[in-house]
Amino acid sequence: MKYIRLSLRYSILLLCLANSAVSQGLIFSNDTAIIISCENIPPAIDSHWIYNTSDQGIALRWQRVENQIPDESFYLMIFNGVQYPPFTNQGLQFVDAHDSTNIIFEFWHTHIVPGDSVILRIKIYDESDSLNTTHYQTVIQYCPLQTSNADPTSQSHLSVYPNPVQQKATVILPAFQNTSLLVLYSMTGHIVRQLPVTTSEMVIERDGLPNGMYFLTVVQKGRIIHMSKLAIAD
Repeated sequence: MKYIRLSLRYSILLLCLANSAVSQGLIFSNDTAIIISCENIPPAIDSHWIYNTSDQGIALRWQRVENQIPDESFYLMIFNGVQYPPFTNQGLQFVDAHDSTNIIFEFWHTHIVPGDSVILRIKIYDESDSLNTTHYQTVIQYCPLQTSNADPTSQSHLSVYPNPVQQKATVILPAFQNTSLLVLYSMTGHIVRQLPVTTSEMVIERDGLPNGMYFLTVVQKGRIIHMSKLAIAD
């Protein structure tokens, strides 16, 4: 059985406030990782360190919020080179880090085939201060449909212009399929636009969306078949 490994690495920074109280916060450099692959994933998507300036360790809890693939899957947590037992839906682990170190979350699921896509969204927080530490991490992976032995990424590209977008963008689809949807995801994995595909050249309006990075996808029968990044900026 083949497995896909998705590694989510994050940093924690303890911020000292003006009144000398300590507030814990989770800081990610990337809220969303995007992968175009039908093969095993390299171990590192992103690499960050934990910075803990207090005299206490941190107890972290993580919880799966969304997983598009119904197959059995589980998490592994690696801290200071030690791999902890797998958790299926959520886990709790005390992190005895007083300086800086590295924590890796790894998510495994059964093998992915052409046309499959995975949307994984997890919630990570410190139980002692969930109000200030809750953060979400999203990973989107998909394996494009192939009609030949060509590289899967060569069939996944959407032409989008202008990009960055100020008001509206034109999207050129590699192929017109009238049963598809044009879906725009935010960096947190939420759907912010969804349009039926009616032609191979579509227009998507900004219509009040805030500045930032988005993921534009073409979805057919519940599967992502094309994907591209879309930036919105004034």
